[in-house]
Amino acid sequence: MTHLTRAAAIAALAFASPGFGHPADADAPSGLVGAWVITSEGRRGPSESLLTVEHTDAGYRGTWVGPRGNELEVDNLQIDGANFSFGMTLNIRIMNVKLTYRGTLAGDAVSGTIDTPRGQQPFTGARRQADSEAAAD
Repeated sequence: MTHLTRAAAIAALAFASPGFGHPADADAPSGLVGAWVITSEGRRGPSESLLTVEHTDAGYRGTWVGPRGNELEVDNLQIDGANFSFGMTLNIRIMNVKLTYRGTLAGDAVSGTIDTPRGQQPFTGARRQADSEAAAD
């Protein structure tokens, strides 16, 4: 076999290999997919909300249900390994308030900070029990 023929055969095998040019888990959903009970400290004490993250063909999508039941789609959901971030705009009385969440996933727990107009505040979260049990099956 000539050098050119060998090179062409090697290239053909490489291009035909599954996953060529893609990390092995590029299409695998993040561990953040699921429903999370998020707790932060509000003016009236601890406040719980529900963050739901879905993996779609277009990437990731998140929804947020606040303590009063208001549902919002989160903005700019970014997931990079165990790190994640997203934003949302709350309409509070006469103004809009922009919040940005930045956190880290560790198993069935998340933690991080919320950037608010009044500075940063911490948050913690746990995978919703039904999702945690389904993941174990």
